[in-house]
Amino acid sequence: MYKKSLCAVVGLSILLSCSPTAKNTPSGISMSVSIDLNNFVRTYEGIGCIESYGKLLYDYPEPERSQILDLLFKPNLGASLQILKVEIGADTNNTTQAIVAHQRELDEEPNFTRGYMWWLMREAKKRNPDILLSALHWGYPGWCTTDELKAQFIYDYVAGTYKVQGLTIDVIGGNQNESYPINAEVTKLLRKKLDSGGFQHIKIVAADEDYPGWQMVDILLADKEYFDVVDIVGTHFKPKKITPQTAIDTGKPLWSSEDSGGSYANPVSAYNWTKQLVRLFSENHFSAVIRWLLTASVYPNMAWSTGGIMKTSEPWSGYYEIGANLWSFAHFTQFVKPGWKIIDAPETSFFKDSKGEGVGRYVAFSNPGTGDFTIVIETTGDEIPDEGLLATFY
Repeated sequence: MYKKSLCAVVGLSILLSCSPTAKNTPSGISMSVSIDLNNFVRTYEGIGCIESYGKLLYDYPEPERSQILDLLFKPNLGASLQILKVEIGADTNNTTQAIVAHQRELDEEPNFTRGYMWWLMREAKKRNPDILLSALHWGYPGWCTTDELKAQFIYDYVAGTYKVQGLTIDVIGGNQNESYPINAEVTKLLRKKLDSGGFQHIKIVAADEDYPGWQMVDILLADKEYFDVVDIVGTHFKPKKITPQTAIDTGKPLWSSEDSGGSYANPVSAYNWTKQLVRLFSENHFSAVIRWLLTASVYPNMAWSTGGIMKTSEPWSGYYEIGANLWSFAHFTQFVKPGWKIIDAPETSFFKDSKGEGVGRYVAFSNPGTGDFTIVIETTGDEIPDEGLLATFY
């Protein structure tokens, strides 16, 4: 059994794209807007979620469990997630719970069947073979006392996931989640181990910094070896902060490698999440966004019990609830595919509010191989004209 939590449309996706030619247009007056489809500098790499809280999801009976997984991962249905990021367990507190480690003692044989994360990755791949798999550690077991041992712990996870589970991690975290100081040496050692183990194709994202972030850019620019081994600059929680030019100038893809969007069922959270996605892709120059977290799969008396984009916390009854936030994802993922280009428009909003900030934001994407293009518009600001936006696109 399930319940659909409905919300008003929070964005508009159409097979057209635009850039504004007018500002502060009075209510009810139409606008003509245009865009240069060749004016892009970034490749869209996807939108996804982090699962670090899903034990009760694993316990769901069939057919409800498959229905939930379809809504999360199946293309052109529900959230249609394009990236799944999981936690590399270390038996340590991750803010909400502990995920089991694949190696608990230095002399223990690693066990790549513990826990439910591999199961979830397999289910995601069944539904979308093109989904990107990413993994990050929130901590280390106590025996990881040196940089060498820490890098080995991460490498063994990648190798074991491939050899035992038949899954390839596409993007691996090179620095412990939200950990300071940033440990560039572990990332360098990890790259050497990946290359020597035949995993040259796996990309490293670093440094998964907490808000306000961007410290790692200075380290990148000062350390050529570190610069060369980091493929993606990943940072967390950028609600309104414009990306520094130094980060853009690295030439590396920028990922919001952990972001937040509020309660699964709150329509206001869904509106704000859509606005956040538009802002990150248009104003902040990001190529991918990953939200914490995937499902609300814990008991109601636990921390962050309403996080996620679906409620899946009652396996004993089979009840689940589709949150308003899920449909925010659909406005992007059902219309834009990884590999499309993000249009670099001179303006990213149709209007200005009383503080001079943009409202009525949009972001445009194009598929240079087919000529298709898409625009997502959000008009959730308090100072949007009463009659809304009436625009002609060409």
